[in-house]
Amino acid sequence: MQATNPIFIYRHCLGFAMFTLAASFLNEQIEDSREINEKYGGRIDSLFGISTDIPFDGGREFFNVPQISTQDLIGFVHRCNDSGLGFNFVLNTTLVENKDFENKAFLNLLESCHSRKNGVILANDSLHGFIKQNFPKFTRRASRIYNPLTEKSILGLCSEFDVVVLPEQLNDKREFIRRLPVGKIELIANSFCFKGCGKIPKHYDLISGMNRRAIEGEDPGELCLSHLQGLGLCDSHTMESIDNVRIEPEQIQQYLDLGIRHFKILDRMNPPTKSLAERYVSYASGAPVKSLPVVQHL
Repeated sequence: MQATNPIFIYRHCLGFAMFTLAASFLNEQIEDSREINEKYGGRIDSLFGISTDIPFDGGREFFNVPQISTQDLIGFVHRCNDSGLGFNFVLNTTLVENKDFENKAFLNLLESCHSRKNGVILANDSLHGFIKQNFPKFTRRASRIYNPLTEKSILGLCSEFDVVVLPEQLNDKREFIRRLPVGKIELIANSFCFKGCGKIPKHYDLISGMNRRAIEGEDPGELCLSHLQGLGLCDSHTMESIDNVRIEPEQIQQYLDLGIRHFKILDRMNPPTKSLAERYVSYASGAPVKSLPVVQHL
């Protein structure tokens, strides 16, 4: 049986909800998170993201989003750790080549932040094997991009990873969740990304390829909603699908009763706004806020 990061076990045994939040890479977010933890009992476990020119993010075209240097990212992670926050690197590209394991900037990032406080979010088996062998202190999270929809596929990932992020369409399948090893399960609370079409793995393959071409100096190609729809990779979302899978702050207790302790809160606003801080407070306290915005993938 795969050993689980002891810090993850400890936090699960605390008995209350723990949240990992999308990182803004601004120092203000660290201060906000620390204040929320002081007020609500340490509910914010970690931040997650990656915003450098290392092409390991499969969900964002790194060449189209604001970036910070690898050294600045390392500094941000260290400040998170000093403030009692973990950090999870989003390395969910689906395309990995052997030469990537020799990328000096990538290795420096991992070596500088290798700690049981931190983790990696993965969607590629080769990259997972590399991290497992060479950086065993990281908590290894199976990305939602693995798209495990059956009990068998989820159990298979649970045997290899410390944490498995479930696809959002399983959020309302509570009897199904009850049968899973809930100590390893993380739910996405406020996203309905590709709920309607179920083709998110193909979408990530597309972006992973674009990032690969861009880093090699080639034309990465086009990506926009109309382009995805033209490729058959994005169907329209409906309010019904949003309501079915979104976990409202006041519903968190229902999942705690199932044994779930870990939740992921997304945000697509850059830079973060007041509503982002309100969302953190709302989930940490369990009290809804008015007009809490729904978060979409695109």
